[in-house]
Amino acid sequence: DDEVSSARVDNLVNFDTVKYFANEKFEQHRFQVLLKNWSDALLNYFFTFRYFDVILGNMINVALVGIMVIGISDLRSEIITLPEFLLVTTFSMTLFPKMMNFLFNLRELAKRYPDMQAYFELLEEKISVHDPEKPETIEKHTGEIVFDHVDFGYENKDEQVLHNFNLTIKGGESIALVGYSGAGKSTIAKLLMRMYDPQQGVIRVDGVDIRKLSKATLRTLIGIVPQDPLLFNNTVYYNIAYANSKASKEEVLTASKKAKVHEFVEHMAKGYETIVGERGIKLSGGQRQRLAIARVLLEQPEILLFDEATSALDSVSEQTIQAAFWDMVKDPTHPRTAIIIAHRLSTIMKADRIVVMDRGEIVEVGSHAQLLAKKTGIYHDLWSLQRDGFIGDGETTEE
Repeated sequence: DDEVSSARVDNLVNFDTVKYFANEKFEQHRFQVLLKNWSDALLNYFFTFRYFDVILGNMINVALVGIMVIGISDLRSEIITLPEFLLVTTFSMTLFPKMMNFLFNLRELAKRYPDMQAYFELLEEKISVHDPEKPETIEKHTGEIVFDHVDFGYENKDEQVLHNFNLTIKGGESIALVGYSGAGKSTIAKLLMRMYDPQQGVIRVDGVDIRKLSKATLRTLIGIVPQDPLLFNNTVYYNIAYANSKASKEEVLTASKKAKVHEFVEHMAKGYETIVGERGIKLSGGQRQRLAIARVLLEQPEILLFDEATSALDSVSEQTIQAAFWDMVKDPTHPRTAIIIAHRLSTIMKADRIVVMDRGEIVEVGSHAQLLAKKTGIYHDLWSLQRDGFIGDGETTEE
């Protein structure tokens, strides 16, 4: 049943991919095979319990008839009285249906066993990132972030993604992380959000080791726009307001307009009450990114983290959203710390510093003009490739 449901959802979500490769007949055949397996399993399940129903049902009927015969015989022989006879027959007629219900419950338990097994296995998963027993608090929020000799690797700890990574980001400073794919840029974002903990080194926010903060406290300080934002199967308004449940309708609409969400929502039949679908499937990639940006604009966090946040936007929308983003980052009354991860280098030219990474290490640091002046640097190579219409991925450097 789970396999059939999974295939059905998979095809509905990826219907365009099926059409791109003209694989409708292949998917139909695959689904028919799954349906055949499902129907065979269902029939086996049905008949197996039907045997139990017949056997137990007949046993119950025979037992009830036998009790009634013996009871009537004992009553006529005056071995038992009429009240005793009524007690025995009433008890029997109540007990045996309960036994049948017990069988039906066992049947449902057997049917749900795979789901229960998967659920309990999930509950038994060990938590890899723990909250401290006595969480500390940050007395004064400045937005300073320090990566101090950080080493990190995923499942295979020997293959480290970050090696002796050191970076200090001052409060209110905007930092751009660039480099070839696999350089470790997105890993830095995950470590900062405490999706993982480093094997070596310390990450501090406002002078406090983030492992000494509760995860909830840390994540309320950081607003993130991921490269591929996922949305709830709910309304547009719900997904924007999710960042701040206490926000007024006016605040939600203001954030929506700044992120250019209002432009496409006002053309929808139900407006902000439009359901976006599972994982936001009813919206385009650019629309999902705009909505995710609106959430961060509504949240107004101390630290902003943009991970390829405008990669799916057209140039006009990107310029507008970038303007709203930089207005929030460079707000004279409340400047915010910003970390921008980008392959599109035109989006990071306003950053205070650009940090170029390669194989988990920092190889260049400077402003756009300073890095562009280094003719042999990675940043210069990436800029040249993009200026000529290509995006560098590290495989064409030697060529």
